[in-house]
Amino acid sequence: AASVDLASISWKSMHQSVATTKKSEDEEGNLPWIDRIQKSQVLHEAKVFNNSPIDPNFCRQVIVEILYLLNQGEKLTRRESQDVFFGCTKLFQSSEASLRRLVYLIVTELNQNPDDAVMVISTLMKDVTSNNSPDLFRGNAIRVLSKVIDSSLLGQIDRHIKQGIVSNDPFIVSSALMAGIRLFSANESVISRWVSEVQDSVKKSSGPMVQFHALHLLQKIKRHDRGALAKVVAALTRKNSVKSPLTQCLLIRYTVQVIGSDPNPPSTLIDYLIKCLRHQHCMVMYEASRAICGLRQLPEATVMRATIVLQELLNSPVSSQKFAAVRTLSQLVDHLPVAVASCQLDLEHLQSDSNRNIATLAITTLLKTGDEASIDRLVKSLSGFIAEIPDELKIVLVDAIREACLKYPNKYCELIGFLSEVLREEGGLSYKRTIVNIIMDLIDEIPQSKDFGLEHLCEFIEDCEFPELSIRILHVLGQEAKHTSNASKYIRFVFNRVILELPSVRSAAVSSLAKFGATIPSLQKDVCILLQRCLIDNDDEVRDRATYFLRVFNDGRSDYLKNDFDIHLADLEYSIKLYLQNDTSKPFTIDRIVHSEDNDLKFPSKDEESEISSGIFEKAKDSNFDEMELLSIPEFSSFGKKFRVTNMVELTESESEYVVSCVKYIYSEQIVFQFEILNTIDDQILENVSVELETDADEWPIEVAISASVLEFNKSSHAYVSLRRTFGIYTSDPIKATLKFTVKDAESINLQFEEGIDDEYRLEDVSISISDFVHPQSITLSDFKMHWPTFAKNEQIARYNYDQITLQNVINEVISQLGMKAVEDTQWVPDNVQQHAINLSGTFCRCLDDGFGSSDDDPCLIPVYARVIAKIVEKSADKKGIILKISVRCSDSSVCELLTQALGT
Repeated sequence: AASVDLASISWKSMHQSVATTKKSEDEEGNLPWIDRIQKSQVLHEAKVFNNSPIDPNFCRQVIVEILYLLNQGEKLTRRESQDVFFGCTKLFQSSEASLRRLVYLIVTELNQNPDDAVMVISTLMKDVTSNNSPDLFRGNAIRVLSKVIDSSLLGQIDRHIKQGIVSNDPFIVSSALMAGIRLFSANESVISRWVSEVQDSVKKSSGPMVQFHALHLLQKIKRHDRGALAKVVAALTRKNSVKSPLTQCLLIRYTVQVIGSDPNPPSTLIDYLIKCLRHQHCMVMYEASRAICGLRQLPEATVMRATIVLQELLNSPVSSQKFAAVRTLSQLVDHLPVAVASCQLDLEHLQSDSNRNIATLAITTLLKTGDEASIDRLVKSLSGFIAEIPDELKIVLVDAIREACLKYPNKYCELIGFLSEVLREEGGLSYKRTIVNIIMDLIDEIPQSKDFGLEHLCEFIEDCEFPELSIRILHVLGQEAKHTSNASKYIRFVFNRVILELPSVRSAAVSSLAKFGATIPSLQKDVCILLQRCLIDNDDEVRDRATYFLRVFNDGRSDYLKNDFDIHLADLEYSIKLYLQNDTSKPFTIDRIVHSEDNDLKFPSKDEESEISSGIFEKAKDSNFDEMELLSIPEFSSFGKKFRVTNMVELTESESEYVVSCVKYIYSEQIVFQFEILNTIDDQILENVSVELETDADEWPIEVAISASVLEFNKSSHAYVSLRRTFGIYTSDPIKATLKFTVKDAESINLQFEEGIDDEYRLEDVSISISDFVHPQSITLSDFKMHWPTFAKNEQIARYNYDQITLQNVINEVISQLGMKAVEDTQWVPDNVQQHAINLSGTFCRCLDDGFGSSDDDPCLIPVYARVIAKIVEKSADKKGIILKISVRCSDSSVCELLTQALGT
């Protein structure tokens, strides 16, 4: 009877049974047996696995003890693990269900060496293929087999797993599908051949979990074929064949994946999401609400329907539902605060929720949605609440306070005052660093708060336990004090640090004092007196700094300390690289600094952001692209001087198995595509990683292709493809790009001898546009007026019509497609104007084969200038449009024609 009972319970229920036993034994004053077990004793008892006949009851107890030790973090040596593993394999002789299930479980826990797994694979295959095996054994054997088998052997057993997928028993089908999901990353090509069987399991599911696992595996198989995945999603949403809530949630996620950023998503998919809002299971309701709130292209009325569901979940007695709802609302409020306003009363009730995570999210959401009058009430409620939550939640709260202060700058006294209060309370370095950074940001963003904010920072460093923060604040005081109404009052706080603090802080205080003297002449005499007192400090660094600053003041050279360095560091770095690549016989001077295109983009304010197209102003992402690596490759050494580097383009989603980005290096006769490839699969090593481009051989012939040799997990490397430029060709159709590589098992012992599996991965198309050959050039308006008449004879003019977009969008589009720079930042269109004009300048890189002569040092580079006028016109009584006129001038009329025609492509 005990065997039957144990076979019918799960591991969780077994754990509960142990807990019950523990409670009864605790009541008797004795330690329970599960707390008395020791590793040495259990390993000795494990020898019972070798006994014959097998004692099922005692073997079960020993296996439970071993599993308990492993889950408690106990480590077994290689020898101990092997002894227990081989002993457990002998227990497969027993046909008792409860013992067999525990054997399956411990085999997966102990299997660490592929060589040891060979001993158990044959036994597992016997359970999988035998007609006499119970369904319980067969399903479990398939699950364990997928965990212990080497991925290279899948081709030998995939027939048996496919048979499991078409089985009539739901447990076997689900186990086979789970095996496919687990093995898919290492054997994509083999498992992709199961697509018909998996599709049948989705359509004719014999159980709720079967359909869930089948849909998950089907999505993995079709994830690179957007059209095929869209058909699967459309069919399931249309037929209403999904019954399981878990499968419904999965289908909702794949529906969102199909919709993506499509501005006109299929109405059937949107209707399906709306229908799921009325589902009887709250899990499906929430998933649909979250999906709708995450789709930015949906109308506000649709999003409001989702917020009604979230509002109902806010009043749920279940904490997980409340947390999910308030977290989604806190994300929605960033881009659609109007939709969250109706939930304000419910969010206020959650401020006092016993779950501090829920209460924190509720308060942060209220800070984003509340009006100026409610700020005082919210800050008051925060005073007692913030002391009861951990630092991680405190950081979330103070970030929300920062946004509220920027939204309502008149409330800076209350909000900065609150931040200064919590700054003086207990907290870790990261928490207090966040508060200090926020106060500094507010000082920069709200000029009238400068005096108030600096006073609170001064009070904080009087009793600051983190030298790092004291140094940072001292630096800011030296920089910003000159902009305050009474800078002298801060000197006392700074000099106190010279007397009371560590050497590193004292050194920073000396530098800060010097800044006071350099930027405020009336205080220089007093500062010199204080610096003289620092000459007797015990620390060398403090004395050296004081001596240096006194010498600077005595020589009347205080300008050295003002930091009025107007040159952008990106321009400086770019100019130094150019200097090192060319003639270095003459010294490098400030006059040699030229403009770098990396510093061209000016980012709009938050008010402007909603009206400006994100295309040209999108913030450039961090990149690991290393130009020095490219220059060190012999095949590229003869290409000559680089003209420019384009912005980085993502060729995959950031969540993909392989993340690929691309930049283009433009030369006079070549274009080099540099691909940065990141491997995010932990059990794979990629070798011979290359990118194949399908180009027109006549227009863009491939010269050189260089692959990355080895790509380990979470490591990135570069692959290159060089195209030769052809005379008169400056654009291309979309170029198909495919990532090709050899996959090897990262855990393989003899990796260098493993053949691996050749595979490929489809990337987004790349392209070549006219703007790739234009370097934006910064010039003054007077220079533009001087050069504009010079090339009047080569002028090309074009006119274009635009429908129902703003002047700002048109100007952005012109700058983006031409790749030129607006003279003196005239790209910003003032409010409420009907017409706007800009002047553009840049340098165009022609192909050397084009035969044009020039008096310049580099005949392929020519300056280009353009004038653009955009005007709003009425096309009909209720419809307006925009007429754009562009004039381009340079020394080559064919280049002028190319640039004017670029707007029509």
